[in-house]
Amino acid sequence: MKKQIALLVSICFVLAAQAQNDSNGRKLRLGFIGASSYGWMSTDTKNLSGGGVKAGVGFGIYGDYFFAENYAVSIEALHSTQGYKIKADSIFTFDKASNEYKKTGNAVINYQMRSFQIPITLKLRTNEIGFWRYYGQIGIAPAFSYRSVKANFDPNVFVRADDNTDRLVNDAENDFIYGDPSLIADGNRDNFLEEDNVLGIRMPLLIGAGGEWTISGNTAVIIGIRYEYGLLNMMKAENAVARRNVFNLVAGVRF
Repeated sequence: MKKQIALLVSICFVLAAQAQNDSNGRKLRLGFIGASSYGWMSTDTKNLSGGGVKAGVGFGIYGDYFFAENYAVSIEALHSTQGYKIKADSIFTFDKASNEYKKTGNAVINYQMRSFQIPITLKLRTNEIGFWRYYGQIGIAPAFSYRSVKANFDPNVFVRADDNTDRLVNDAENDFIYGDPSLIADGNRDNFLEEDNVLGIRMPLLIGAGGEWTISGNTAVIIGIRYEYGLLNMMKAENAVARRNVFNLVAGVRF
C-alpha cells in the first residue's frame, strides 16, 4: 500500500509542476478526489447470475485541462479497492471421500481486487450559477489490477484453508474440475462454470454528473455521481459472460 500511495504522490507533484506553468491562463486545474463505490455483476449466460452488491472505496488526484472556458479533458489517477460476487447455478468438483464428481448448485464466488484506475473523460460544465457550476462528463475508465485477484468461495465448493486466507483465483486454470464425460457433454456444457479465472483489466464506459461549489478564489468543493458500465467480459471460463458495473458517489476539492 505504501508503494501505491508514493506513486500517487509522485504523479501529484508532476501535475502540480505543469499547473504552475499554466497558472496564468488557468488552463489546468488540479484536485484530490475520493469515491465510495457499489459494484455488481450483470450476466449474459444462463449458468451465472449476479451475487449481489459489494461496496468499495477509491482515492487519488485529478487534473482538468480546459481547452475552452467550460470544456475540459479530465484525467484521474486513482487507487481503488473493490469486489463483486458471482453465483454459479451449477459446478462440479471432485469429492475425494467418494472418489467421484459432485454437483454443487448456487455456489457463490466473492471476488476482491485492488487496482489502479485512469478515468479519461470529456467534461462539460455550466457558467457559474450563484456559487455553483454544474457539469457532466463521459469517457472511459480503464483499470488494472496490480496483484492476483483474490476470492473466497461458498464452503460447499471449497473449504477455507487452515490459515483462513483467500484463494488466488488467477493462479491456475480450471479450478473447478468438471471434465467427467459421463456427467457433462457438449449439449449441456453451457450450464456449468468450468473455472473461476477473471480478467485483470477492465474497460468501463463512464458517465457522470455533479457540481463545483466555489469556496474562495480558485478553491472549490466537488460532489457528483458516476456510473461505470463494463464493456469487457470479466470471465475467462468458456461460455461464461459477466460484466462488472459500478455506481460511485464522488467528493473532492479543486485548487
